[in-house]
Amino acid sequence: DTDGMDDAAINYYRQAHQAAVAGEPIIRADYGMYRNGRTLTFIRENCPPGALAGRFSVKVHPAKPANRPADWIDLADFRTWSGYGVRLGDKCLAAMTLPDYPIAYILAGQYYADTPGRERLIWEESYSAVSPGLGKQVAALLDDAAGPAVDAYFDLYRQGDVLVYHREPCAPADTWQKFFLHIVPADWADLPAARQAHGFVNLDFYFTRRGWHTAGQCLAVIPLPDYPIAAIRTGQFIPGAGDVWTAELTAGP
Repeated sequence: DTDGMDDAAINYYRQAHQAAVAGEPIIRADYGMYRNGRTLTFIRENCPPGALAGRFSVKVHPAKPANRPADWIDLADFRTWSGYGVRLGDKCLAAMTLPDYPIAYILAGQYYADTPGRERLIWEESYSAVSPGLGKQVAALLDDAAGPAVDAYFDLYRQGDVLVYHREPCAPADTWQKFFLHIVPADWADLPAARQAHGFVNLDFYFTRRGWHTAGQCLAVIPLPDYPIAAIRTGQFIPGAGDVWTAELTAGP
């Protein structure tokens, strides 16, 4: 519904839609999320009534420590025209502008208000700055690698500024449990203020959001911070039950 919108606002959404659908969505949920430069666009085709009646939430994890006062930066809950986005024909659109610094991760979701003052999360997905296409490239590189940096339940490789998890053969049950990933900087000053009491940066993740199953293999490619790292501690765990496996890489570049 574009009632009350001026021509400039309508044109903004049309341009955002055209730029977005020229590429592939980086998140597929109730909405497809597209990134075109600093513009983040959410599009839902054949959009049912009420699909815009909820607020979108976007958080980013900056790649550079100078831009990261905490693990995640809460962007303002983005509310576009009339607070909730716009309908163009049978499509629902919402768009926002990302910060102008490098971003490692984006966490997006949408909330609906069940009762006054109370909301529930309808969907939430995360996106890594490492593209899925890189996963296939890294899988090929592993064939030529001398060996993993750590031989654990998942073999761990350092490939430049990413950490690669690899397991073969691999079953779906091998990736159900959450992965923990704790980064210990070589310089304490690189720790965000919110993490200084803990001594590490927390980059825990679910394989479903970071990994791929391909040809009997499991592969996850995780971008690392751009500062010198003293140690990388990782593994999988069951909340309340403890670690499934653990591993540590030290003295990284």
